[in-house]
Amino acid sequence: MKEIYKPDGYSIMQNGGKFNDIGHYHLHIFPRYENDGFGWKYNDDRKNVNAEIAKRIREKIS
Repeated sequence: MKEIYKPDGYSIMQNGGKFNDIGHYHLHIFPRYENDGFGWKYNDDRKNVNAEIAKRIREKIS
């Protein structure tokens, strides 16, 4: 990918559960370029971060 597309960087995404509609593991690798406009899109609802849940997740992966 680096030799062919010559990206400034890359983003990686893997869908799971309900969002994996093809039934097997797959990974997306996106070549990225400075100011390419790439980004995750969300609806207008604000996403609340719960500090206690974040702490529990950190403890599980440590």
